[in-house]
Amino acid sequence: MRFTKYISPVLLLIFFSSCSKKFYQVNKSEPYPNTFINENLWPDSAVVQIIQPYKEKLDGEMNRVISYTPIDLPKSGFNSPLANLNCDMIWEETNLIYEQLHNEKVDMCLLNSGGIRRTFTKGDLTVRNVYELMPFENQALVVTLSGEKVLEMVKYLSNAEVGHPVSGIKFIPNDTLSIEINGEKFDKNKTYTVVTNDYLQKGGDQMDFLAKPVKIEILDAKLRDLMMQYFEKHDTIKVNLDQRILK
Repeated sequence: MRFTKYISPVLLLIFFSSCSKKFYQVNKSEPYPNTFINENLWPDSAVVQIIQPYKEKLDGEMNRVISYTPIDLPKSGFNSPLANLNCDMIWEETNLIYEQLHNEKVDMCLLNSGGIRRTFTKGDLTVRNVYELMPFENQALVVTLSGEKVLEMVKYLSNAEVGHPVSGIKFIPNDTLSIEINGEKFDKNKTYTVVTNDYLQKGGDQMDFLAKPVKIEILDAKLRDLMMQYFEKHDTIKVNLDQRILK
């Protein structure tokens, strides 16, 4: 009795609780059927009313005409109009930045055919079209390549099954003596600057020659923003149809 007299009520609670048995039972759960998004799913009128002002504002901006193309812009084949334009406008806009930083121009531009996400027919070009052309958040950067890496690049482009966009360089596939960069004969003992995107620089599309450059400079500019700047400066675009990869 003396012993129990000094037992704490908390200890007694723990003792009796530990002696009790607890039983758990799993009840069967009935899953709800999936709701498919199709023409049979009606919009919620309350939600539509909330987002309508924002949608109208966004559509107004996205449908704003910023330029005009007097010709169709397909991307298939080598040296296609859209491939040439894609690289030319990135190269031009990048040089405006690079000249301010270093008082010199970037030697060339290299992008990838898969990065061109749509084609265009003759007519107006809108803000929405730029987002459709470049829906990714790829950053523009300038890599400095050794002459040996430039030769690897030319070999890659020579054997590619698709025509990747290039600017500033011209060559006959697998003919190293034919390489010209900005109208000058290629010199394997020199280094060359190339504007490209962060995906390719990391070896995307198996462009491993970009992965270990002499130098990398990130320009803090997205490719899409450079394209937007280019289109907004040109009421009517002029596409350079010259041959770069002389197939």
